[in-house]
Amino acid sequence: MITLALATAAGTIEIRQDDLSLITDAQLGEFGISRAGLLRLFAEGLQVMKSSTRVGEQVCPCAVQTLDGQWEVRLGCYPPLMGGGPGGRGTDQSQLQSTGRAFR
Repeated sequence: MITLALATAAGTIEIRQDDLSLITDAQLGEFGISRAGLLRLFAEGLQVMKSSTRVGEQVCPCAVQTLDGQWEVRLGCYPPLMGGGPGGRGTDQSQLQSTGRAFR
């Protein structure tokens, strides 16, 4: 299971792969992406993680929209002071949920 950081106009939203089915069509509209597009980003994120990371690295695939409107996946690093990324030690998941910025 991976977590994808989706950079939207409203801010970055962390979505867990297991929670894709919980996202509504209205939420996808708010995020500015189709369900098929989001699934494609998760597949690309998994490929990037397999080919570009080492054991113990604190990284997460991040999807960003380019100026021409296309989505691309990059690796995002989480500095140790931030708690190691989504769900990592020090990350307050309850606060993320209350702001609507994460799906669990």
